[in-house]
Amino acid sequence: MIDNQELTQNRQTLEFSSHWMNAAGTLGFAPPAQWPLPEPPAAFVTNPISYRPRKPAQGRTLKSFCGGFLLHTGLPSPGFREVIHKYAVRWARSSTPVWAHLLGDTPLHLERMARQLEEMEGVAAIEVSFSHLAGGAEILDGIRAVIGELPLVLAVPLDCIRESWLAQAFRLGLAAVSIAPPRGSIVSETGAVIHGRLYGPALLPQSREAVEYLKETGLPVIAGCGVARRSEIDSLVAAGAAAVQLDFALWRGWPPGSLD
Repeated sequence: MIDNQELTQNRQTLEFSSHWMNAAGTLGFAPPAQWPLPEPPAAFVTNPISYRPRKPAQGRTLKSFCGGFLLHTGLPSPGFREVIHKYAVRWARSSTPVWAHLLGDTPLHLERMARQLEEMEGVAAIEVSFSHLAGGAEILDGIRAVIGELPLVLAVPLDCIRESWLAQAFRLGLAAVSIAPPRGSIVSETGAVIHGRLYGPALLPQSREAVEYLKETGLPVIAGCGVARRSEIDSLVAAGAAAVQLDFALWRGWPPGSLD
């Protein structure tokens, strides 16, 4: 682990007015008219935004397993210009802080998106994630490209929290770290192997352990993965999380106040 004083000196701070927020990819590119919980979230996190348009993956699917499901989409995105054109005004008018979630591409593309977001009203922070194929050096270069005037949150997959390059990433001035869904694979009825991101209650014990591990860095930790009930939000906050990102609980279409 790295020195907590070093982190305090280098990083920007985030304020959390609530203990919950949505995870990237759950509620679209702009805040909804009605929130799924009675109290508003600490922030609204956009769907993942890529610099260039991304088409959905061929063979995209949702496959259930005991305790959750695997989702394979390819993370489609209309591209940065189109997102800004359609949603910038709504971000500026939002009473909830907007976190723009950027998909890690080349450092140049990340830098271009980050610098433009810094000039936009309503954007309170940037959250960035990287492909599972990206190496540590590539990710570190991407983080350096994004670091600027807005607080930066690094989304780390649940199965990557102990990667060796993270110690270097924590020194670069991150404002927080969020726990993102891990990857896995399932064999379909036809014998085909399907790869994708994992969601569901079965991930909750690992999510809690990740919070306990990452909080030792001194960075605010935003928990995620496996949360289905309000009591589980409270439990993760008690374990040291600054806030909790909800994912599959929102997709299930539960009405306000029914997360219990």
